Amino acid sequence: MTITPPCALPRSTGPPTEAEREDFLGHFERREFSVGTCARVYGTVRVHEHACICCSTLRPDPAQRPRLTEIRGNLVARIAEAERQGRLGDIEGLRVSLAGAEAKIGQIGSAAPAGPVLLGVPTPRSTRRA
Repeated sequence: MTITPPCALPRSTGPPTEAEREDFLGHFERREFSVGTCARVYGTVRVHEHACICCSTLRPDPAQRPRLTEIRGNLVARIAEAERQGRLGDIEGLRVSLAGAEAKIGQIGSAAPAGPVLLGVPTPRSTRRA
């Protein structure tokens, strides 16, 4: 495998076209969801359309915990309904979504509190290692 250094990559020969500019700006507009923000890098594709609750790049908004809890409750009810009706395919997909919702709620719970991070005072090294 060879890695192409960045300086060897083709460069644009002018300012971006209006379509390129709209695509770039639109990427950031499409990152906002009802429960958080997608951290997907510009230029990458979503492998699953509208399944962000399961996506590792969704950063949940702590203010949306009640909504995520509501989604989790809805998924539990839908799983119970699918089990009663014997819809095994639905059960599997809903369980994946439920695990995603629970993970997002857990991410909110484990988020570090906002505030300064005390790193201490750096000390100079007394001797330099050769």
